[in-house]
Amino acid sequence: MKKLFIIPAILVCFNFRAKAQELNASVKVSFQQVTNVDPTIFTALESSVQQFMNNTRWTNDVYAPEERIECSFLINITDAVSSDYFKADLTVGSRRPVYGSAFFCSMFNHKDMNFNFNYIPFQPMEFSETSFLNNLTSVLSFYAYIILALDYDSFSPEGGTAYFNKANQIVQNAQQSPELGWKSFDNAGRNRFTLSEDFLNPAFKSYRTFLYKYHREGFDNFYNDFEKARPKAIEALAGIEEIFKQKPNSFLLQVFFNSKRDEAINMLKDAPKVETANIVQIMRKVDGANASRWDEILKNN
Repeated sequence: MKKLFIIPAILVCFNFRAKAQELNASVKVSFQQVTNVDPTIFTALESSVQQFMNNTRWTNDVYAPEERIECSFLINITDAVSSDYFKADLTVGSRRPVYGSAFFCSMFNHKDMNFNFNYIPFQPMEFSETSFLNNLTSVLSFYAYIILALDYDSFSPEGGTAYFNKANQIVQNAQQSPELGWKSFDNAGRNRFTLSEDFLNPAFKSYRTFLYKYHREGFDNFYNDFEKARPKAIEALAGIEEIFKQKPNSFLLQVFFNSKRDEAINMLKDAPKVETANIVQIMRKVDGANASRWDEILKNN
């Protein structure tokens, strides 16, 4: 079980000499839409980002190689404004192993539509905890801390608070940046500002309670006593309704369903109807656009 340590809020510049740490990130740069730039730049970018994510020490904890968090970063370059400034979107995913099995739970699956950045090959990628240096490493570091926070929350109640706070600090540091995605009004509120605020908002505490109960009390006990653990996972799912009651169109609900919908449906479809009837009604209400998918669960029970 991971223990939580707080990192002092000091200036930290990361380089690639550090030992591989918490993340096991795969990075892919797609650039099919761009034809006016030497493609070797994007090959260098892919390598640089992968080294930055995997060789940075994000926490004070010691991870064994098999404990590193599996995550992915797909950078889709949509335009080369100049030889070193690019418009892109970023898809981030992470997953968590289930104790005693070869199964992984999806923890985060999100597409950031506002990922524009400068990149010059072979220049060091630096990040500061106390100031905004550049958009590339700030966005990547923001999502590194979100991934860590979600993972820690799944192992202990609100265990990821320190890392949600670090993600929020990156947002605050970026408020004077001209780049999109950092301010509350960017992209109609679907942005990094809202994401970090929602995770720390007491009104949405039920999401973080869900993370622990669903994974630690539910899925991690499937190996020992599946019939007893599954109702706990289902009960944890029901807690998501509290977010809907607070704010029906919450960005956090969108993030939840992008990350967990398929997994939850697959878990429920083989459960007896007595266990699923109530949760299906809740999910039909909370995830109205996909009500038919939840209805299929009851048809198959």
